[in-house]
Amino acid sequence: MSPRIMLILPPPFDMENSWRSICRPALLVNESYGTSPLPAKGPGSSYRVRRLAPQNLDSELNELVKEIIQPWLNGCLKDHPECRTTSGDETSNYPKRLIFVGNSNGDTLKLVEIGTQRPPYLILSYCWGSTNASARTTYRNLQARLDRMDLSKLPRTVQDAIKLTRNMGKEYIWIDALCIEQAEDDQPGDWDNEASKVGDYYANAECLISAMRASESAQGFLTERASWRYPQRRALLVYGETWCHREEISFWADGPDQTFWYEKESEPLHKRGWCLQERILCPRRLHWTKNGLFWECNTAEKSEQEPFSGNFPFEYISPLLEVYPRPVTILRKDKSEALLKDWCLLTKDYSHMKLSYEKDRFAAIHGIATRLAKRHNDTYYAGVFGSQLASGLLHVDEHASREIPGSSDSPICFPTWSWAAAWRGVEWPWSTYNPGRVSLVELVGFPPVPQSSVQTDFTQLDSRKLRIKAPLVRIFPNGNFVKDNVGWVYVSLKIRICKTAELEEDLDLGLYSKISIKFDPRSITEPKEGMPIPDLFAVILLYDNWYYGLYGIILHKGYMDNKELYTREGVLYIDGIPTSAVESGLWRSELTLV
Repeated sequence: MSPRIMLILPPPFDMENSWRSICRPALLVNESYGTSPLPAKGPGSSYRVRRLAPQNLDSELNELVKEIIQPWLNGCLKDHPECRTTSGDETSNYPKRLIFVGNSNGDTLKLVEIGTQRPPYLILSYCWGSTNASARTTYRNLQARLDRMDLSKLPRTVQDAIKLTRNMGKEYIWIDALCIEQAEDDQPGDWDNEASKVGDYYANAECLISAMRASESAQGFLTERASWRYPQRRALLVYGETWCHREEISFWADGPDQTFWYEKESEPLHKRGWCLQERILCPRRLHWTKNGLFWECNTAEKSEQEPFSGNFPFEYISPLLEVYPRPVTILRKDKSEALLKDWCLLTKDYSHMKLSYEKDRFAAIHGIATRLAKRHNDTYYAGVFGSQLASGLLHVDEHASREIPGSSDSPICFPTWSWAAAWRGVEWPWSTYNPGRVSLVELVGFPPVPQSSVQTDFTQLDSRKLRIKAPLVRIFPNGNFVKDNVGWVYVSLKIRICKTAELEEDLDLGLYSKISIKFDPRSITEPKEGMPIPDLFAVILLYDNWYYGLYGIILHKGYMDNKELYTREGVLYIDGIPTSAVESGLWRSELTLV
């Protein structure tokens, strides 16, 4: 991190009259100006970022824990009611095994079967990478690890997590690779039984150790930081008379705030799919980045550099958070906000994150989804909530080209109507709340949810069947297929509403009705560039009576056992639809999407 300074002007300069401010050049001073001393170290002032060089690691880590981490943790446990539970009610699932770390002397390290005990524990979020093999507990070493573990043989990130746990005075930590028996040879391990409970393990943990900076478990996170070379100092800025003020103005200028908001974007763990759920469900998080340590809980965010300042970013950027809400707040929002805007923004970010196994796409957010469904008394399946079915089906594939793998582990196994079927990268252009939008789709039934495992076998046709009741239409576009720079096509059209397999009726359109179409990357209906657009089937999901528009998804009709089945092919928007046509002409049919 190179030296830098960010100046935020006081109100007279950055408000509406700022253009009238005429200032003489500012005087920058290092220590004091006149009799005004540099602010002392304390609440609101800057601390140094510790170097954590190998030769001083123990002493600096002890200092960091004593002066910063323990006050953060103890203050949250004592004073933050919103951090005491993640979802508003306690869960009964507790880890089957924990790692007992002993004391700071490091004499004892072993796996323990918890049984009915409920000791407090920390929990680790980290990237496995290709160097985590020595951490894996399997049927071969499980019994030995219940007796004793050799710390030196574990990956560096795991060693660092255990070291930090001991320094914090805690006895237990949960680490997935060690505490869940992993499959090996013909032994399945216990992942199938544990997967649905992992979210609870993070929700019940006292604090999350987030190894943000390490892309491999061999790298560790208690490593030397470069930012210690550039400690930030306050400076006093003095301005002369302005049109707003006749007296001189002086104020302290700080360097840029060190915030997790910006720091996380470049860290490897932030790009990992499982990390999102781990961060949201655990009420307290210690994020170890390349430029320092950050604290994040359900109430506040702080940094190693500004450990006791205000609760950034809440008090400074609350208007921005209305547009870009923090994912960690989704479990505390009301139903319409949590299941519509926040869920769409969360899954948009999540669709870009990496998973070692694409089949885990739903498993890695299972804990969040099930808590939301329980909290709001809703149904949930394959990334979609029943009460928000219309919006949930209206995701749009981002235009950027992506490699689409052909293996059985690719998203092609997911239902075509789910956002998970897109190969990373979806957006929700119609996800914001609009009281003028009316849902035209009714949920008839989701597929049955498997009880024994969080993983659903989507290779089975029945697991992909979504039964709905909504207007089924046949669209006759009038034009050739010419995409704009983000993949949309705009043409005039004629619509017929499908009442039965044999009966169709024209829908009365407005004089200037147009259709906007965007096909999914896997579409088998999309014509070649410049060719006439064929007739299309579509199901209408939303009507906007403010802007007189219809929203829906393009379908391809197929048959299985003489029954009609529809797969999703893309999305559409039709504008210029009079309200009378919607009220009298949109007959609803029952159909099955797969």
